[in-house]
Amino acid sequence: MSAFKKVAVIATSTRTPRIGTKVAELVKDTITADATSSDIDLSLVEVATFNLPVFDEQIIPAQVPAAGNFAHEHSKVWSSEIAKYDAYIIVVPEYNRGLSGGAKNAIDYLYNEWIVKPISIVSYGIMGGNSASSRLRRPWRA
Repeated sequence: MSAFKKVAVIATSTRTPRIGTKVAELVKDTITADATSSDIDLSLVEVATFNLPVFDEQIIPAQVPAAGNFAHEHSKVWSSEIAKYDAYIIVVPEYNRGLSGGAKNAIDYLYNEWIVKPISIVSYGIMGGNSASSRLRRPWRA
């Protein structure tokens, strides 16, 4: 039997209006309905609610000595939220055949919180979302 896992379904769209939240809820509800085990706890995390400015820390995330050890409160709150999960499903919109600025910014804020944890990508867009998902895979390739 596997250990209990906390999984974040992260809606990365930050614009208003946005459908990213509905896509993320659909993903969460579908997995919950099909789950054969109670060993998973899915939570919806919306990047838009964190109001992250363009990355403004003094050191790059890979050099932060410990998870959550940031200068700015918004960075600490974002780090704390993401660090508490064992895995992630990132729901990302495709804008102009690429990632949205809000998605890229939120991901780039952190490093320690993401490493050695499984990540799945769900992308959507008028062209299908393939360009966004392929660009999002790059930071996590080993």
